[in-house]
Amino acid sequence: MGARFVGALALCLTLSIGGASAAQMPSQSAPRVATATALSTQNSRGLVALLQDPLVMAASGPRPNGGIIPSGAMGVNRDYEAGRRPAPLVEDQRGGADWIVAGLLRQRPDWVQRGWRAVQWGIELQTPQGGFPQGREPIHSTTLFTEAAGRSVLVDYALGSPDRALAFADDVVRAARWLGMQRPEVSPEMVNNARFTHRMWSMAAALAYGAQIANDDSLEARSTEFADQALAAETSEGIFPEKGSYDLGYQAASIVFGARYAAVVRDPVRRARVVAALTRGAIWLEGRVQEDGSADPSGSTRILKERDRYGNVKHIPYGMVAEALASAAWLSHRSDLSGAATRVVESEAFKKYFTPARP
Repeated sequence: MGARFVGALALCLTLSIGGASAAQMPSQSAPRVATATALSTQNSRGLVALLQDPLVMAASGPRPNGGIIPSGAMGVNRDYEAGRRPAPLVEDQRGGADWIVAGLLRQRPDWVQRGWRAVQWGIELQTPQGGFPQGREPIHSTTLFTEAAGRSVLVDYALGSPDRALAFADDVVRAARWLGMQRPEVSPEMVNNARFTHRMWSMAAALAYGAQIANDDSLEARSTEFADQALAAETSEGIFPEKGSYDLGYQAASIVFGARYAAVVRDPVRRARVVAALTRGAIWLEGRVQEDGSADPSGSTRILKERDRYGNVKHIPYGMVAEALASAAWLSHRSDLSGAATRVVESEAFKKYFTPARP
């Protein structure tokens, strides 16, 4: 663990003293395997337009949630560095993407630098095969981090530093290709993941980003398989099931990941099908938003029942709820959805969610 901390500290010093970004320090975890020659601003145009929407931006709050210590560690990984946890967890580094995107959109280079430090911390855990084996659910953990890192690469390439984005592109592609090789017939985790529709959408988005970065048709096809699985799971009421029924928070997560997937998918017919499904899901979610912008979680299968890794009960993720409604409004051009998103953003519950910044 000492070497791990020293490496992270060296990265921190390089970023802060030399004026360089994490782009000058690509991962040393494995040789380069995929030159991202296909990456271009055109590839990320839809995703950037989605994230630049003023209401989607407002949904991210006054500043991103998730603290990043100087080494780049986030969440439970701060405990890992302090010797209070036996192993790291790469998915907790995904919050770095929120700092990167928010920093690029709000002209905060210090936020961008901080976010890439967190992503770099996670990349250091990558195996030569491309995955991240830590935790009880390494496939899901790898998916969440790959979606975050891939989103960061695409947006930074378009709005920030192409060189910095390209320094991480190969790592994202290797992770996406590792994810694409995972099959339910040989992985009990993949079978279990099917009970959580938001995991299908996050997998679709992560693989679609990899396809965009590397112009990889096989990744595009694999992302389509997961999107189709999520589409097939949607009920006639617009619910994306979690553990057999609806959940307010994870309904929002499905829509957010699905919208990001829709923003980069190449086939216009497929995109229209996804947008229609997400719109139905957002209309259901809108029905849970009260006049004061608070949300009704009653009957949810997971929030207010499950606990996070700190032992805290999972509460309503108001940032995710707002982003889901805003993203669906951007995709569908529906004023009722944008109105609901606005009510959430202006609510006391939303402000409380971001004040103070959650750890």
